[in-house]
Amino acid sequence: MQPFILKSEQLLNEQDFVDYPAWATYYEPDDIETLIELGFDGNEVRGAIASTGHSDEYSFALPAAASDAPFHYLYLSVRATTSRGRTLNGFLTGACLGLFLNGVQYRFNRRLADLSAIEATKLAATLGDPDVFPAQLEVLATSQRIDFLPEFELAAVRNRPQPVIRERLQLRRSKDENR
Repeated sequence: MQPFILKSEQLLNEQDFVDYPAWATYYEPDDIETLIELGFDGNEVRGAIASTGHSDEYSFALPAAASDAPFHYLYLSVRATTSRGRTLNGFLTGACLGLFLNGVQYRFNRRLADLSAIEATKLAATLGDPDVFPAQLEVLATSQRIDFLPEFELAAVRNRPQPVIRERLQLRRSKDENR
């Protein structure tokens, strides 16, 4: 049996996502049965979760096999490569990506474009890079690769002239100026 590791969600850090391919937060009694199916000792799980008062403020480490388990709050460990080639550790959960740098967590949510843009600006400044997205994510539990581009970045890309178009515009302007 694998040990059941339970930790306050507020204390989860980069090393936790390096050490374990997935984490989940307790949400309902069915989660206990899922943990037992994943190979954890039922008595240990029940005791640990009961000791928190069945709180949803605690998360537990999971094996890679849990990457498709039916937990309501499942955090998959990722290794992200930014647009400038920097490698960062973090997690992916639903529409949210969390990345760590120097002990600070930066969160990006496709549904919260304004807040994500602020976080991206902070992370880019800390890295000393002009931007961080698009980023390529590797989900550690499955080795799946995902291109991550938040909504605020999608809007910027849609409004940005492509290099070929930009070159054609410059050529056309040059020809017009020479007439």
